[in-house]
Amino acid sequence: RLIEVTDDEVEEAMRAIYDDTHNVAEGAAAAGLAALMQENDRLRGRVAAVVLTGANVDSSVFGRVLSAG
Repeated sequence: RLIEVTDDEVEEAMRAIYDDTHNVAEGAAAAGLAALMQENDRLRGRVAAVVLTGANVDSSVFGRVLSAG
């Protein structure tokens, strides 16, 4: 199954990762969570996981993402 996510959804996932775990994730790393968040209703009651890798995000980009939330 392929799930397409938008830039806004990726940024929302980046904020969620930081808010919930205090980990910094680059966009590519947050894309899996963005897809999982998009499928929230479909996955309700199931166990799901994503692999979080990569914190290679420019500080100015990450600051903009955090302030947009």
